[in-house]
Formats: sequence, C-alpha cells, structure tokens
Amino acid sequence: MRRLNTYGPSLIVLGTAAFVLLAGPSAVWRLTYAQTEASILQANQSLDNNPILQKINQAYRDIATLVEPSVVHISIEREIRFGAGDVRTVPTSGSGWVYNKLGYVVTNHHVVQDADRIEVQLNTGITREATIVGSDPYTDIAVIKIDPIRLFPALRAEPTADEDSIVRQGDVVFAFGSPFDFRFSMSSGIVSGIGRSVGVIRDDRHGWVGYENFIQVDAAINPGNSGGPLTNARGHVIGMNTAIATGRGNRLDEGQFAGIGLAIPIEMIEPIVEQIIDTGSAKKGFLGVSVIDRASTVGDEWKMIGFRRYGVTVARVNPDNPAYEAGLALGDVITEINGHEVHTVAQLHGIAEDIDPQDTTMLSVWRYNTDSANRRRMKQLQIRLPGVVAANGFRGVWLLDLSDQISDWLAVLGFSGRGVRIVTLQPGQPARQAGLRPRDIITHVNDTPVDSQQQLRSKISTMMPGDVARLRVWRFDPRSGSGHVTTHNVQLSRLDEMTFMGTIPSDQHDLALRRLGLARIATNTPRLADESDRKFQPGVLVVAVVPGSSLDGVIEPGSVIVAVMDGSVADEDEFFAMLERYDLSPGRGVRITYITPRGRSRTTHLALE
Repeated sequence: MRRLNTYGPSLIVLGTAAFVLLAGPSAVWRLTYAQTEASILQANQSLDNNPILQKINQAYRDIATLVEPSVVHISIEREIRFGAGDVRTVPTSGSGWVYNKLGYVVTNHHVVQDADRIEVQLNTGITREATIVGSDPYTDIAVIKIDPIRLFPALRAEPTADEDSIVRQGDVVFAFGSPFDFRFSMSSGIVSGIGRSVGVIRDDRHGWVGYENFIQVDAAINPGNSGGPLTNARGHVIGMNTAIATGRGNRLDEGQFAGIGLAIPIEMIEPIVEQIIDTGSAKKGFLGVSVIDRASTVGDEWKMIGFRRYGVTVARVNPDNPAYEAGLALGDVITEINGHEVHTVAQLHGIAEDIDPQDTTMLSVWRYNTDSANRRRMKQLQIRLPGVVAANGFRGVWLLDLSDQISDWLAVLGFSGRGVRIVTLQPGQPARQAGLRPRDIITHVNDTPVDSQQQLRSKISTMMPGDVARLRVWRFDPRSGSGHVTTHNVQLSRLDEMTFMGTIPSDQHDLALRRLGLARIATNTPRLADESDRKFQPGVLVVAVVPGSSLDGVIEPGSVIVAVMDGSVADEDEFFAMLERYDLSPGRGVRITYITPRGRSRTTHLALE
C-alpha cells in the first residue's frame, strides 16, 4: 500500500504522457479549444449578470453628452512681421468653454494673446466670430465673446456641505478640448496632486512669474487642449487645462504629453472671469507681506531682508536663560564672538569651548528691525554675555546655520504644521495694519490651508481690493516659550503692477522714486557741484531721501549715484533706463554705487518698498 502511495502521482503523469502520445496532438488541441470555449461562455454570462462595467461605460457617455455642447474649438490668426514688408498670417488653435448664456467663453490668455482674428466653433459645427473682452496674463485666463444664440453653458463645480474642497487627490477627472486639432476630444484620468506651482505662467522678458495653484492630472492633455474644461465625475467644471509636461528636459509647455497635465482650479477662474466681464480687466487684492516657504533655508530668509553676511541664527532662547536676560533674542544673527568671526554653529561651539566661565563673552549681533516707524532693515548690536553661557555650550539657546531649513527653525519653536512664514510687512499695507508680525506663520486663508508662497499669492489674487481675507496665524511667544493660533481679518488693498512685476512704468517715475526711498533726485551738473562746494562727479544727485525709508540714514543727501549694478549712469535718463532692466520688487532689487559728499565710494541695496 505504501508503494502505491509513493508511485501513484508518477503513474498518473506517465499515463497522461502515454495518452498524449497515443491520441496525438489533434486530441490535445480539441481539449484546449473546449476549455477555452467554456471559459468564454462563463465570462460572457458573468458580464451579463454583473453590469457594473456597462454602468461605468454609460456614465462616461453621459459625461460626454453633458459636457461636449459647452466645449468650443478656437481658431486664431495672428499677423507676424518677418521682415520689411513681409507680413504673414499665422494660424493657431486652442480650446475653450461657454461660461454663461450671454455668450462669454473662457479660455487661456496664451491661446488668444495678440490675436488679430478669433473664430469659435461650437460642437454642432457652427462657427462664430469672437472678440476679446479681457485677459489676465498673470493667471493665464481670458474671456472672449460670441453671439449668445442657442448656447449651452458648462456646469461649474461647487463645494458640497460635506467637503470644503472641490478637488481632492485621487478624484476621477475628464479633460476636453482639441488636441492636435482633433476637435471635441475627451480623455480621462485622476487628480495626481493639487496646489502645484511650476513657474510656467511667466514673462522672462519682464522678469515676472504669475499666480499658480495648479491641479495636476494624468489625463492625456496635448497641444490644442489649452483652454478646455477639466471636469469631475459629475461633468462639472473643476478647472481649465493650461500646461503639460513634455518629457523633454522637464519642460512644461505646449509639447507632447508625458504623463503630467496642469489645470487652473475653478476657484481661481470664477473671480477673475467675473471681474473681466464686469470691468474688462482683473483687479487683484494685495496683502502687503513677503513670505517664505518651509523648505527654504534660513539664509534665504535673511537675503529677502537684505542681509548677505555670514553668521549663525538664534532660533530660540529660553526665557530663564542668562543669554535672554542679557538681551540675546530670537532671530538674532551672531557674526562674531570675542572678535572671532562665526560662520557655522560648529565653529561657534569650538570657540566657546576655550572661554573661561568667569570671563565676559562679547557677541557681535545683527538684528532685524521690526519697528514699523523705522524701515531700516538691520541693526548691529554688541551683547555682553556671562562667560558661563558660552562655556556651557550655549545650553538653552538653539542655533541654526544659514544652510538649515526654515522647517528646522519652526520645529525648534514647536510648529510642525503647514503654512508660510512672514518675512517682511510693507508699511501702511493691510497685513501690518491688521496686526500681523514678521515670523508669523499663515496657515489658512478663508479656512483654506496654504502650504507655499504661490498658494498664498494665488488665493489672495482671486480676491478683489476691499475684500476681507480671514487669516489663521500661528505665532510664537518668546516670553512663554510656546505658540498660539490667532485669527486676523485683513481688508485687502489693490495690487499694482509695480509691486507685482518689480518694474518701473515710464509714466510713474516720481511714484517709483518714493517707493525706492528717494524723495528727490537730479542730474548732477558742474553748477550744482559748485553750489555745494563739492568736486563734480557725473551721475545722479540725491537731493533728499524719504524719511523712515530703508535709505534714510544710509545715503546722505548730496551723494551722487554713479552706477546701477555694473553699469555706470551719468544722468536721470540713464538711471531710470538701468532700473527698468531689473526686478526691483521687495526682497530683490539692485546694487547701486554712490559717492558721498566727502568723496567716499559706497554701495547699498535699492528695492521697491
């Protein structure tokens, strides 16, 4: 019996092999065919009895039926000059969608920019001439108008009572448009991410980057899809296709689809479109803050203020520490200890090891001046510490290198959430007036979380001047050593192009000068030099500076500006021509060289305030 159990499986295999050899290949094929036929019949019956796929298929058809009548194909003609007398008409195309029954159609700014002729084709094949109502290059949103006859506006998504967000990662989405001129096409995918900012809305010639808060999708989006609607699983518009990843050197433009598409969210689109319809342009709210993301470095924050030296940053000081009592404060930058330069925390500790606890330690410290009445950014202090502080390795004092991340600093303070950190506040602007402070963390705008500078800018940009932004802020209290949440209602002012672009319009030189801290300038002449009994120096004479500005106490009246960056200037025209080449927005700006009334050469930073 044991032998039969042992050899049984082998006998079955041998018997099967013998059958195959005796019956021949034809019998095996008949057996295989019969098995396949049975599997096909079983699968067919299963699908007939389980109509889930049919329901999904019908749902896709219903979405196409719902959305397609609102989608339009846009044909554009531009006259391009290729040389003297050689003007050619260049055709391009894109997509759009009907916004309302009044004939307003939404598309991308870059689709209709500089168009000489626009023609819109409805899904019925009917074509109509269109005119541009208004366009906003900073958000890449444009509105055009056609005759309002038998139109089907798109349904737009709104937040539900259960969810405060229209779009969430993982949502099924559908992209409509005319890829490669295949008109009224539809593709599907999911939301891969939200809140994306990639710098695709930009003008390299003028040096500005637009407002971006993209929805990232993996639905196939190709050239020609730009301006078409992106819908959810109910066929309601949640965004507008605007950019794609091409797979060529990580570029984002109008190349061939490589798995990543970007769409402007409907929350940004609607306020801009309504303004354009009402006024022909888009006015944007302005908060008046410069912020930094958590992933940036400590040194990046100091550069935004204008501090470009070396040192280590004091991230936190315990209130019961002798260093606190001696005057060392959160945010101080220690550049020297007992006359020795300090570049890193390790170097500071190395020097401190040799200090006698009985001796006094002298620190050279730079501190950001947050006093709203004085806009001079940094001031230098000398702080005397008890030697025991240094000898004990600065215990109770948290120090960071300039290369450390802002998130490291926030972790020291006890904050680990999402948000952006305020670096500077512009005097007289809404944020300062509402009581916000440098180093506050803005976590929410109107109950919507913000996690990047671009998200904050984009959220504020969709609000109009005069609107109230409700900001939720996390603030650290150095005295208690803990943080707390506050809420600030900020009535927004209006964003002007000078602030946004950092450039000086040719018709606003006087206003720009005051924003730069210069109250009055003049082309220096030999006569002016003789009147002040000074040696003549070609350049721009600083007659007066704006009291309380960053130049007050830095540039003495009577000084002569002789260069902007590396370019010399001999008069006012050259001075403004040089300034117009650079981004002068807060935190950027230019380096100017000037000669003091005593004949000494100096440099300083010049930026809009």
